[in-house]
Amino acid sequence: MLKDRKPKAYRVAELDDMLRSYRTRSEAKITALADSAGVKVPNVLFVKRYSIYLSHIRGTQMSAMLRSKKAISKGTLIQIGRYLGMLHSNNIIHGDFTPANILIDAKHEPWVIDFGLASISNSAEDKALDLLLM
Repeated sequence: MLKDRKPKAYRVAELDDMLRSYRTRSEAKITALADSAGVKVPNVLFVKRYSIYLSHIRGTQMSAMLRSKKAISKGTLIQIGRYLGMLHSNNIIHGDFTPANILIDAKHEPWVIDFGLASISNSAEDKALDLLLM
């Protein structure tokens, strides 16, 4: 899967270049840190200046399952909570920990995706925001 950061026409070109490059590297690094912490995330395969190549995860967004009223097992929900705890124990703030960024695979295993707004912080307030978003 390719995640590509496109230029923003409203930004000064030099600033846009710097921001896109920094955010791409940061997202790849934090995704890899989450994997090291034991959270199921797509594997980072390759990083270019504005692009991240990730392994493809076959699954359904939790948000789509909720909209269609598909059952999500208690075990899956518990595992999602464990993953958030694992992230926070490693001071990883997802930044957008919502049902849209959780994939549920055919084995009912959750995968956390899209670390584009992620950061590293030991702030209780930052961690609480991840909880609030879910």
